[in-house]
Amino acid sequence: MPLARYRARGEMQELGIAELRFRPEEARALLNESTGLAMTSTEVEALEEQLEGWAAGLQMAAIALKRGLAVTDHLAVDGRQRFITDYLREEVVANLAEDKREFILQTSILEFLSGSLCEAITEKKWGQAMLEALEKEGLFLSPLDARREWYRYHPLFAEFLSEELRRRDP
Repeated sequence: MPLARYRARGEMQELGIAELRFRPEEARALLNESTGLAMTSTEVEALEEQLEGWAAGLQMAAIALKRGLAVTDHLAVDGRQRFITDYLREEVVANLAEDKREFILQTSILEFLSGSLCEAITEKKWGQAMLEALEKEGLFLSPLDARREWYRYHPLFAEFLSEELRRRDP
């Protein structure tokens, strides 16, 4: 589809990370009303901020909290929490082509990513193309500028990837 043309003509609506992110009041409704938790506004906002509004992450955090598998005093939900790990491993990483899976694992050691930095880490010459492809697929990768030079992985995804890398290649 000629997305650039549609965008220039104002003929399409785009939903990006900002539009899909749960706002604190939506997170509160999900966590308290839908799951029966009784979290304070401060706890909900801290969790929403930590998860950056990721709806599936909020749902898995709610399951962990209900089962007593997460700590509510400081809301210790991270990329190693088993429900989040299972989801990312089975629903995200397992469905990637091998070259993309290796790329994200190798580049998980970076806090910020650029094409040239990724090429230096992976020793492949398609770092920028891979970053743009991952961004287009919505793979927990956020652009940090309007020129597509710098990116970052969602913090929980980055933590999950780092742990996967440690597990696979200690």
